[in-house]
Amino acid sequence: MSVKHCRQTYHKDSTADLLVLDDVNLTLHQGEMVALLGRSGSGKS
Repeated sequence: MSVKHCRQTYHKDSTADLLVLDDVNLTLHQGEMVALLGRSGSGKS
């Protein structure tokens, strides 16, 4: 599985969006695993 140039923002409030990913590239090969870590409410889902 590959992800290329991933960018993600979340609407934070009426004045600004929160950029959480910017130009992220990731390649996973069969049998590999990855974990996302972060505080509660940080947008891991």
